[in-house]
Amino acid sequence: MYAIILLTIFIIQVAIGVYVFLQVKDTGDFRSKIRNNVQKTFDNRFQNPEANETMHVTQRLLHCCGVDGPDDYNGRVPDSCCENGRCGTLNLNVYQDGCASKLYDFLINSSQVIGGVAIGIAAIEVNL
Repeated sequence: MYAIILLTIFIIQVAIGVYVFLQVKDTGDFRSKIRNNVQKTFDNRFQNPEANETMHVTQRLLHCCGVDGPDDYNGRVPDSCCENGRCGTLNLNVYQDGCASKLYDFLINSSQVIGGVAIGIAAIEVNL
């Protein structure tokens, strides 16, 4: 019975790893969905305080600005778009990358790590 449980866990781990590698790939559809979600959050930032905070946190963490870049703000870039959280009067240290592309890259890279860890753990279990 113990062996059957271990085999089941092993199969699930391998399946998760393979699924992540096969499903999360560089597809235009996935990129489009990410961009649409970031755009929706950006557009709702004045009506919804949570959307506004989400944009600020995303910009700080991913070092990005707006959906496609700082031009989305029409010259009124928030401090969350700048290095050290301060833009200054000349906006010299504004992040130039848009958050849609940065978030997409982050999710793709994270999914590969998750898939790799799942397959790696399964490989270690086989050797034990």
